[in-house]
Parts: sequence; structure tokens; C-alpha cells
Amino acid sequence: MKKREPSPISCDLAIIGSGPGGFEAALRARELGFKVVLIEKSDPGGVCLNTGCIPTKALLSSTKLLTKIREASSFGLTVSAISYDREGLLQRKNRIVETLRKGMTE
Repeated sequence: MKKREPSPISCDLAIIGSGPGGFEAALRARELGFKVVLIEKSDPGGVCLNTGCIPTKALLSSTKLLTKIREASSFGLTVSAISYDREGLLQRKNRIVETLRKGMTE
């Protein structure tokens, strides 16, 4: 099978990296009337959205809530049983990342 060459792209500005800085730069350039190409080697959003800041904050939010619930007695509350579901935590994190990623591409 013959390898297909990519089609050339015409633009005013090419931005490499769709992390927070690249994405905001692309939006601003578009607002100013530039034809912009945003280049990303992986999923939109870069490291921050996909494997760094956002996933970490989603998991930390869940663990902070779990800690508060475990300290319920100091608030005069009784909690009879508390546990966590590792798969559920990861699914929540993935939903957050996917929602934000989808917002970037629409």
C-alpha cells in the first residue's frame, strides 16, 4: 500500500502544544482574526489536562472528601461505614478529563 503524504495546511499561525498556554494563545489569535493551527502530539489539553494537574486535582478532591467524612464525629455526626471504590474514583477522574477535553475540541 502506498503511503499517503499529508495535505499542506495554510495558516497564519501554528502553535505547538495544546496545554493551557497554547490553547489560550490559539483562542486569542483566532479572536484577532488569525487562521490558527494548534499542533498536539497526543490528546488535546497537553500534560496538564490529561495526566498532570486536572487528574491529580480530581483525585485529591475525592480523598479530601473521604478524609472529612472520616472526621465526621468531630462535627457531631455519626457515619456507620465508609469505604472507597478505586475504580469509581478513576472513572470520575476520567469523566472530568474527557469533559474538559471535549470542551476544547467543540
